[in-house]
Amino acid sequence: MLTACLCRGEWLGTFSSQVLRQMLFRNVAGTFLFPWLVPAGLEPAYPIFDHRPCEDKLTMSRNQATKGLVLVVDDHPINRLLMDAMLKKAGWSCVLAESAYDAMEILVGGLRPDVIFMDIRMPDVDGFAATKKIRQWELDSSLGHTPIVALSADALEESKCRALSEGMDAYLTKPITLERMSGALEKFAGAVGN
Repeated sequence: MLTACLCRGEWLGTFSSQVLRQMLFRNVAGTFLFPWLVPAGLEPAYPIFDHRPCEDKLTMSRNQATKGLVLVVDDHPINRLLMDAMLKKAGWSCVLAESAYDAMEILVGGLRPDVIFMDIRMPDVDGFAATKKIRQWELDSSLGHTPIVALSADALEESKCRALSEGMDAYLTKPITLERMSGALEKFAGAVGN
């Protein structure tokens, strides 16, 4: 499951897996976390520090897709790693973006995901502004509506209402579980023709 920050002590909650039952803190590097995820059956689709060009990632993702393709936009590398692992475990392939700028570059570059998971609290451009940009780009480019699922630690009803009014299609609170993520994907599967 994914978690969000608690003030400065950002933390990663425990998995229900028998393998990983201790608290891991933000200072833990992905290279340290990776050996814990693999035995739990949550290996990422490609190496943590993947420096291949974006085009190679897009081609690879299309070729590996079984249920569909998801774009994950989150500024936190551990959250991206976990979403990648959960999506792979659920039979989906994904492309990861660490900012709204990266997400727009990927979309303008030709990727048509079935669903976008968008963290709403990111530096520079937050998920709300990114969604507005994506919706405007879809309109300007005469493209279909891509479902965007907001990801947030904020469980307040006002935040959910804001996300929906800003153009997002669903709202999931962190920690994200495989079951809730899969439910959102099933809801929107096939909504976008690639």
